[in-house]
Amino acid sequence: MQENPEARSGEGERWSAYVPGEAKLGENAFLKFLQRPRIVLVLLMAWSLATVIMEAVPESGLFFDVKGGDEIDGALGGGILMWQGLPLALLYFLSFRNPQHNRSVFWVGLVQQGAAIAANVFQWGTGTFTAESIIIPVAVSAALGALVFVNVFGRDEMAEAAAPAPEQRS
Repeated sequence: MQENPEARSGEGERWSAYVPGEAKLGENAFLKFLQRPRIVLVLLMAWSLATVIMEAVPESGLFFDVKGGDEIDGALGGGILMWQGLPLALLYFLSFRNPQHNRSVFWVGLVQQGAAIAANVFQWGTGTFTAESIIIPVAVSAALGALVFVNVFGRDEMAEAAAPAPEQRS
């Protein structure tokens, strides 16, 4: 006897019917894609590596410029003091293969993005950075922080991803 997976339920299991081409009300496919644990880890890796590049190429006026010896300016000037880029990129890379078993890495990402925002706002407040030099780093860190926040507090899809598909259960 074949069971209908839409009607089947068990202890601790959640089933939902999938209808191709039908989106639930209020769902944004792009945001749902960005919230996937592996995508968040790729974005965190990319941003961490970008901060390493900003630090490695200090003579580029695009990334940052020291004005008058006392003020840092440039489109990504706020990113130059983010020394954590390389080890964190490696951490995210190592966690990428199996994010459901490395959930604590999302806490690290949340702390990293919060610290980056706080550091940039502090440096702007002390006059070290100009407002235009912290806009992009703060915006990127805030967006990544929001995606990480959803993975830490908002969803339990990593546990669902670890569960075998209905066809594989006996």
